[in-house]
Amino acid sequence: MRKYQNGSIYLLAVMAGIFLSISYVNPYEGKIFLSELVLQLSGSRGEFVLNYKNALELVEVAMRLLPCVIMEVFLGIALYWHFCTASVYVFSRCTDRGKWYWKEILSVGRDVFIFQGLMVTMVIIAAAFRCQVQVDMSGIYLLVCHLALYSLWSYSIVVLINLIALKFGSSLSFTVVMAIQSIGIVLLGAGKMAMRINPIARLVLGWQKSFVPKVDSIQESAFENFYLEESLLFLAVINIVILITGAIIVKRHDLLISDSEIGVG
Repeated sequence: MRKYQNGSIYLLAVMAGIFLSISYVNPYEGKIFLSELVLQLSGSRGEFVLNYKNALELVEVAMRLLPCVIMEVFLGIALYWHFCTASVYVFSRCTDRGKWYWKEILSVGRDVFIFQGLMVTMVIIAAAFRCQVQVDMSGIYLLVCHLALYSLWSYSIVVLINLIALKFGSSLSFTVVMAIQSIGIVLLGAGKMAMRINPIARLVLGWQKSFVPKVDSIQESAFENFYLEESLLFLAVINIVILITGAIIVKRHDLLISDSEIGVG
């Protein structure tokens, strides 16, 4: 089951990468620098003010995130059912829950990272078929930041889906978490202060500056005091909090008694 599921999300990554490259990567005069490619892939480079004129840009942000959302649903379902199965077949024999949790959570993190890496790789390959992709050092740095930011965000969402599902069931967990992402997209135009605490805004590299001078010189960000490196730390802290919370919940929560989705209890 897990191999089939992994094959499905990896196929999704390949198809999504080709789609994103064709839809959002626009070369000029038959060539494009890697830095420009990554900036185009991550979204807008100008100041974004929410009104009826740029509602289409909100849709574009959502479309860029759609492959990640689909992947999150796949992995969210799988990990939650692993929790349920472990409750019946593993936890009932008093196996170390903490060890089991960290093993599963690292496995999911690997799947998320492979998905994001494969998708970005396909974006570049698809672009290379249409134009000459010129690799620059700033582009490599931005590519690493892009991959890290999207992996951290998707990972936090997958784990959060499972934590909410443990308490309230999988249906409500998907509704709540998808609502969080939707609200984050809508709030992109709520002002600069709101953007600093909005994880979705942290995914748009073109809105952010960098502490690396050579990278900062090509960013042309409309927002001051909004840095890529801070975004990496911001999302890393969110992940740490969610993962530690998950470890506590798994140790204390009795799925064998409380879970109703598998007919136990």
